[in-house]
Amino acid sequence: MRLFIEKIDMIRQKENLKNQEVQLDFDWAIDFRNTDSEVFDFVCTIKSFTHFSMRFMFEGSVELQLCENFVKDEVSKIILDKASEMIFNMISITRDSSINLQNENILANNIFNELY
Repeated sequence: MRLFIEKIDMIRQKENLKNQEVQLDFDWAIDFRNTDSEVFDFVCTIKSFTHFSMRFMFEGSVELQLCENFVKDEVSKIILDKASEMIFNMISITRDSSINLQNENILANNIFNELY
């Protein structure tokens, strides 16, 4: 079985919880389309119902190998595991961070001077 996630939608609250332990309780649902074919689509919706509000939607497809049958519970578990892993990675990379940028012209001149 091959799993493809083609689209991720993430909506999170604007303020970050600083120096707090966050417990995330999620409600989830997965809708499958055309499960009688070897390749079928899914939409997985996950939303938190705690003080740290977020909503995620994963759209993708599943490709079954020869002689492989669609077992809803097994496929749902795989999708949910992968989606959960992606959620925690996205939460990590969307926290507050600061980046110092230089003026593009100064940076370009420095690179040019180093090369020549």
